[in-house]
Amino acid sequence: MPKKDASITDAAEPVLLDYPTKDAFAKRNDWKYIIRIFQILTITGIVLFVFVGLTCAFLGETIMYGPKRTPSEYFQRASGMLLPADAEIVYSREDHRSMNGDGYFVCIFDLNDEGINRLLEQRIWGQDWAVGQPLDIIRRHCCDDRFQNEPIWERDDVHHLAQNMSPNNDILPWHNGRIFIIDSEAGRVWFGDWDF
Repeated sequence: MPKKDASITDAAEPVLLDYPTKDAFAKRNDWKYIIRIFQILTITGIVLFVFVGLTCAFLGETIMYGPKRTPSEYFQRASGMLLPADAEIVYSREDHRSMNGDGYFVCIFDLNDEGINRLLEQRIWGQDWAVGQPLDIIRRHCCDDRFQNEPIWERDDVHHLAQNMSPNNDILPWHNGRIFIIDSEAGRVWFGDWDF
């Protein structure tokens, strides 16, 4: 019997190559698109974060609190009356820079005798002027250290007018309020407005 050709009969089974199917290509491309969308969203988020951060850094105060006011503008807003035209401002400070707008405004100004008398003749906030030491509880709550440490608080010959504006007066009396103190001898007026 003739010998079989070994090259033909003993040949190994043909190997089928595992080519990716159409579905495999589609799945691979889906992930590519998902990754690309994630990258775009990440870059957009970073750009937006930087933009908002820079905007807040340069315009944040104006956005949150409005434009800076002059002492006379803030005095009018806080007291409800115009700063007398002949007032000479000695000290003024406005600080409403907390996140929720809490803060205070202080304005100390000098007036001549006529200006002091005009002020004392007015019924401000529907109240009459009192003579004597203002309440110590008002001193503890209002404004800045300079205003709180003025010797005017311990004098019995000053005129003052205060308005308690605290919404929870039973819990936190004088937590919000405003006050005028007048030293008619020295011709000086102290005004404070606070909202904590």
